[in-house]
Amino acid sequence: MRAIWASVVGLLAAGSLVGCEALVGFGDLPGRDAGADARKAVDARHPSDAPADTTADTPGSCGRLTEPCCADDACDAPLTCREATCQLASGNTATGKPCTQSSDCASGICEPVGQPVGLRAGWTGSVCSTTCTSAGECVPGWTCGTGSGASTEVCLCSYSAEVCDGRDNDCDGVVDNEPATDEQCAATKGTNYVCRSGVCTCPVGYSASSGACCPTGRTGCNGACVDEENDPSNCGGCGVACLTGDTCTDRTCQCTPDGTCNSDCEDSCGNPCTGGSCSPTCVCGDGVCDSSCGETCDTCEADCGVCPPTCVCGDGTCDSSCETCDSCPEDCGPCDVPDACVPTGTCTNCDDGCGNGCDSGDCGG
Repeated sequence: MRAIWASVVGLLAAGSLVGCEALVGFGDLPGRDAGADARKAVDARHPSDAPADTTADTPGSCGRLTEPCCADDACDAPLTCREATCQLASGNTATGKPCTQSSDCASGICEPVGQPVGLRAGWTGSVCSTTCTSAGECVPGWTCGTGSGASTEVCLCSYSAEVCDGRDNDCDGVVDNEPATDEQCAATKGTNYVCRSGVCTCPVGYSASSGACCPTGRTGCNGACVDEENDPSNCGGCGVACLTGDTCTDRTCQCTPDGTCNSDCEDSCGNPCTGGSCSPTCVCGDGVCDSSCGETCDTCEADCGVCPPTCVCGDGTCDSSCETCDSCPEDCGPCDVPDACVPTGTCTNCDDGCGNGCDSGDCGG
């Protein structure tokens, strides 16, 4: 305990503690009431991704290393709130800061961790560390053991590439570095996956769908998020492609005529057309009586009107519009015959009054 307090004093002297920051594992020290901190399990960078804090009134349930952040993003120092979880800040003087000798560290402890020198800015292969009595006082992924040339146990780390697992793999004092772990999740799990609390998952507002995290209105398709409502390459389903030039509306491919007309009088969508090397197409009901394509009063009354009545001689009806006693006596009867002429009995100019000649009268001899 004396050694731990000495480390705290050293850090305060170095000006490394800011705000509510203190060394890992000090939530239960005299005068430190971790439960008295305002609580809020939300990371300021991802306010909607963190679950609600259901342990706000339980002392020691937030603020410590790997525990949820308290309200106002408060954590026990030298921790900082990341991904709604309390972690050590990158580059702090207690753990994870690159060093070459013990005097580079406020704790006086510089440990080799095997980081590739120069892989990231400032990396030397060694980092600052702190004393410990158990691994629980170290950053997740670190162990507590005898350091190089140290007479006390210190937090130790062995470098590996950072992955989303709730541990500090690359020994920089930060658990699940961003954006590296988000990129790793997207590469291994699918499009838009992110790292949250050591697990690759979909961010708020997205849902898992066929190897991708997709927002509302989008569906996973071969690792990408597509719009099956309007995407002509995925119209109504993954990989359902419309013909070249067609559009997709309401999950259905829609043909768009290209302005041509083939020899069958059809456009590029199979609809009737009037161009090309085909006969004109008549449309009965368009108001035009087009005799060139066979429209007549018999074939299209809507355009050519009602045909005149047709007379049928012998149907028993004398239709005066087309029948007479001369043209159809069967229907109209015989025409009227003048009354027979009765000779007058006299002979005038050799005419008996009925146009007949006679033998008497003034016949000229």
